[in-house]
Amino acid sequence: MQYYRPGMLVDLAHCSNDAINDALEVSNKPMIISHTGLKKSISLFVDQALD
Repeated sequence: MQYYRPGMLVDLAHCSNDAINDALEVSNKPMIISHTGLKKSISLFVDQALD
């Protein structure tokens, strides 16, 4: 996949929780969420992901 050329990183900022879940299901490569203004939303997502 072109997105995983050396030096490339997938940023999930601005993605919905469903889109983030989909990305995590289909990839085994590292991804980041570089920024978000929704602190409570992202902490809930992380809590759900760790369950």
